[in-house]
Amino acid sequence: MPNIEKIKKTGKERGAALYLTMMILAVVSASFFTLTGVLVSQIKITGNLSNSVMAFAAADAGIEDALYKIRRQDYSSGTFSGTLSNGGSYTVTVVLQGSLTVARSVGVYQNSRRALEIQF
Repeated sequence: MPNIEKIKKTGKERGAALYLTMMILAVVSASFFTLTGVLVSQIKITGNLSNSVMAFAAADAGIEDALYKIRRQDYSSGTFSGTLSNGGSYTVTVVLQGSLTVARSVGVYQNSRRALEIQF
């Protein structure tokens, strides 16, 4: 059997593995919490973007409604509104400015508002 020499440990070497383990755990935990924060903010941004697209679609529906009323029902100026089946809504204002007709539609979906304006 080979002779195994015992290594005398000094006080400085005790707990080095524990210290190293704690440091690695701290770095991994900090990385995890940072990644979690980024993911949560991205989820919120995605939700807001979805609401924004729905509000834009509501504004577009309002412009389409205005064009229909102007061309088919002889609508010249005023304000009207409508509600969509998805919960979005729009408010349209049509005004005459000289020889131009201007229609501005504001679409709302949850906490997002988007507007469109046409002139012809």
